[in-house]
Amino acid sequence: MKSVVFFNQAAADIVHILKIYDQLESSGNYNFKVICFNNKLFCEVYEALSLKNMEILYFPHNYPPFKWPFRRRSWRKKISMALDHIITDNDADIYFSSIYDDFLTPYYVGILAEKGHTVYYLNHYDDCQNISPAKNIPLNKKIFLRLLNYNTGIKYTICNMSGRWLVTRYPKERIASMIELHPTLDSQVCKKYAVKIGNCLGKTALLFTQPNRDHALISDSEYNELQYIVAQKLKDSGYTLAVKGHPALGICEDVRSFADIIIPQIIPGELLDYSQIDSCYAFITVALASTAKLNIPSYSFLPLMKTHESIYYQEAISFISNTGEDKIKLLNSLKEIQ
Repeated sequence: MKSVVFFNQAAADIVHILKIYDQLESSGNYNFKVICFNNKLFCEVYEALSLKNMEILYFPHNYPPFKWPFRRRSWRKKISMALDHIITDNDADIYFSSIYDDFLTPYYVGILAEKGHTVYYLNHYDDCQNISPAKNIPLNKKIFLRLLNYNTGIKYTICNMSGRWLVTRYPKERIASMIELHPTLDSQVCKKYAVKIGNCLGKTALLFTQPNRDHALISDSEYNELQYIVAQKLKDSGYTLAVKGHPALGICEDVRSFADIIIPQIIPGELLDYSQIDSCYAFITVALASTAKLNIPSYSFLPLMKTHESIYYQEAISFISNTGEDKIKLLNSLKEIQ
C-alpha cells in the first residue's frame, strides 16, 4: 500500500488534510500518517475523528543548536535519523502547508525531497496575506537568521507578513520537484466531520476570540475593551452567545462571563456544526474567513478601533478582504448588531 504523510502545521490545515484523506482513502490503496509538530492538541482532534488507516503522531521540533553552532553536523544527522524513524516507507508522499514562520517543518520537507519522496505544498493561506521582504530588520532577528542559515545550510530570509509580523521564509524554489497545490474550503468535508456545538436556544451568535497578539496594531487595553463591548452587545441583543477560542492561544478572558456556550478550543472553526448559528463575529482571524466562505453571515469588528490611520490597520483590512474573499462584512458601529 502507498504511504501518505501529512505534516500538520496549523489548525486551519486539518480540513484540507481531511479532504485529501477522503479522496485517497476511498480507493483502499493507501495508509496514512499525520505528524503534529509541537502541538498535541491537534492529535486530539484527529483521534476524536476515528479515521481509518490513519496513524497520529506527535513530535516536538528539534531546534538547531543556536548556542553551540559547532554541533550543527550532529544536529543535522539527528534530524535525518528522526525522519527515517517517522517515515519508514521509502516512497511516501509528503504533504505540508506553509513555508513561513514555522522554519523547521519545510526544512524537514527539503530533506525528504532529497531522499526521493514526492512533496506536495498545500498552499491554502500563505498567498492570502501580503508578504514582502523585510526592511530595517532588528539586530536580534539578523543574528537569528544568520545562525539559522549556518545551522541548516539553507538561505532563509526575513519577510514582513500582513504588515504586522516579521517571519522567516523557507526558499521553496530549492525543491524543484515540489508540487504546489492551492486547495479551497470544501463545505461537504466540513459537514461530514462537523462537531455539534451544544444547546443553542433561540438566535445564536458565535464569537471567535483570543488574547491580543497584534500589539503593533492595537493595545491590549483597547483590544480587550472591544471584545468586551461586542460580547455585551450580542447578549443585550438577545443572542445565545457561543464563544470559541484560538486552538493554541485560548480565549480573551474579558468575554468569558458573557458566554452561554464555550466551545473546546482544540476544535477547528471549519469543523463546527453551524446549523444553529445565525451569525459569526471576530476582530480578525482566519476562522471568520472560513465561516464567510461557508455562507454564514460573518462580521469583523476591526473598524471599531479608535484609529484607522496606521499601515497596520490597512494591512489588517486587506487580510480580512483577501482571506474572506470579500465575504466578511465590516462592522462600523455596535448599532449594526441587531
